[in-house]
Amino acid sequence: MGAVSLGLVAILTWMAVAAAVGPTVPVPVRIDFVAPAGCADDATFWSGITARTDRARAARPGDAAMRMTVRLTRIGSKVHGELRIAVPGRHVEARRVDGATCGEVVQVLSLTAALAIDPSATIAPMPPLTGARPITGGDHGETGASSAPAENPPAAPPAEPLPPPPPAPPPAPAPPPGPPPPP
Repeated sequence: MGAVSLGLVAILTWMAVAAAVGPTVPVPVRIDFVAPAGCADDATFWSGITARTDRARAARPGDAAMRMTVRLTRIGSKVHGELRIAVPGRHVEARRVDGATCGEVVQVLSLTAALAIDPSATIAPMPPLTGARPITGGDHGETGASSAPAENPPAAPPAEPLPPPPPAPPPAPAPPPGPPPPP
């Protein structure tokens, strides 16, 4: 079996153990998040996970926790994201995704993370993610390893209005009258 297959087995084993424990026992998670300035942050990633499952909780000091390392980089006009999931005592599994925006990439990676925690996590499309609250080093990641969310993020530029729809086609001409009914 190759390293990737073993890693997949480790993640699936963790998922099976998490599922067997029951829905009331949350999985402790630590997040290490690095992204370019102006990109998504750890709070956005965490919001994407917790919007899909209630089985995740922030790891406390000393917890044997699932560690999620997220790295986002800009490559030209695209964003590349990588999620590494390390389960205590197991192999590290990695997932990579490319997208048009940081939000799009974080959406996909947070879905992947939620499913690693809880195989029954919601997979329905979610609204665009935004950081719900700041995450400190003791809550979800290590201080200095994550991009800190702004207290008052800059407002998004106004969207350009859509062009007006094309005019409706003229109505079809009425069919010619048929023969008169028989007397």
